[in-house]
Amino acid sequence: MKTDRELLELAAKVAGIPYKALPHSGSCWEKWDPLNDDGDALRLAVKLRLTVSWDRFDDEDYATATPPHTHQGYDCMVSQDPYAATRRAITRAAAAIGEGE
Repeated sequence: MKTDRELLELAAKVAGIPYKALPHSGSCWEKWDPLNDDGDALRLAVKLRLTVSWDRFDDEDYATATPPHTHQGYDCMVSQDPYAATRRAITRAAAAIGEGE
């Protein structure tokens, strides 16, 4: 399991975004952050042509992001926050592409 910083670095690499994490408020990282910013996540999904879907299962929000021309979806379940689940699924898919999976 990758750390959030590793996910962000791999996602930035595949999206061609110059990314350097900057410390902000202790352990929080801000600059380009599709894990926490809806706009950054949407731009990343569009740039990589990801198919994104969302559903609810057993009171948890469930999102999947799937790269084009593949059946491999990257899932994320987050309790009570469909936006966080969707952002994380998008970032995980982008990181997997950046890692060459």
